Amino acid sequence: MIFCVDNGNGQITTSYTPSIMNDMCNGGWHTIKATKAKNVVTLLVDEVYTYPGIGEAGVSSTDTEDPLYIGGVPGEYHSLSTGRSSRFLSEIAFTVF
Repeated sequence: MIFCVDNGNGQITTSYTPSIMNDMCNGGWHTIKATKAKNVVTLLVDEVYTYPGIGEAGVSSTDTEDPLYIGGVPGEYHSLSTGRSSRFLSEIAFTVF
């Protein structure tokens, strides 16, 4: 799982890899919290924090007119993403912004 943002001065990225392969595909519900605070991004997945992604200091904007993509990005934006081609194959029950 990857959380990636770009404030206009390069990507800030953090990622989560489950300790057991395919653990996120076990049929159960999972809690995922993606947080951006100034130039730091973190993921909290089932009460496990990722190592924070830290961007350039002084670039802390969170305003954007760009869309939020969950589960991948459309083809025309793929070069801006992390280069992964896998997609989200499940359902989302609750989202808070």
